[in-house]
Amino acid sequence: MFAPVRRVEISDPDAALRGVAERSAEQGTLDALPDSWREVLAETRFKRKLIANLAVAVGLWALVMGVLFGVPAVYGMMTDRQKRLCTSHDRQYKAVAAMRDKVKLVRRYSDHSRGALEIMKAVSDRLPEGIELSSWNFRREDKKEDGVRVSGEADTADAVYKFKDEMANLSAGDDEDAEKIFKVVKLIGPSASRGGKQKFDLECRYQGDDE
Repeated sequence: MFAPVRRVEISDPDAALRGVAERSAEQGTLDALPDSWREVLAETRFKRKLIANLAVAVGLWALVMGVLFGVPAVYGMMTDRQKRLCTSHDRQYKAVAAMRDKVKLVRRYSDHSRGALEIMKAVSDRLPEGIELSSWNFRREDKKEDGVRVSGEADTADAVYKFKDEMANLSAGDDEDAEKIFKVVKLIGPSASRGGKQKFDLECRYQGDDE
């Protein structure tokens, strides 16, 4: 079908390849590639695409595995770090709290304004006319019961309420903004007795229930 085949030596292989590429792109050209070569070429292209797709799949799988296993690991490390910080802060807090309690204890026992004699004088100075005390109980050691408890009788209930207000307003200084000595002032009564007197109990504490 063809004319006699001639072998032509080429001096520039690249130019020859470009020529073949250009001729292959033209319409009506004849593909003389053997079927076996065409199959090998198709398989090669398929394998190349398969390898590329497998590489993408492996990369995605590695990314997913990294997220599944890496995130919990990182979260666990962050949690452990926070636990260590909390433990360190807890030790520091306890040390500060212990020092604060010691300072409060020193201030408590060095504060003469809360001593038994000073409180007795304050109560006597603020005792309204017509009230007679029958008992006096001063507590200093028990934190919950720190303060003074007095019992007595009064001619009128108004005198009892006035005495209660005086004790509630008792402050450590003369300033209006001075701290109140008693955080809790609790009045039980007054209740009328057989002799016409008003009996009462007054409990004054240095610390509130929340302390």
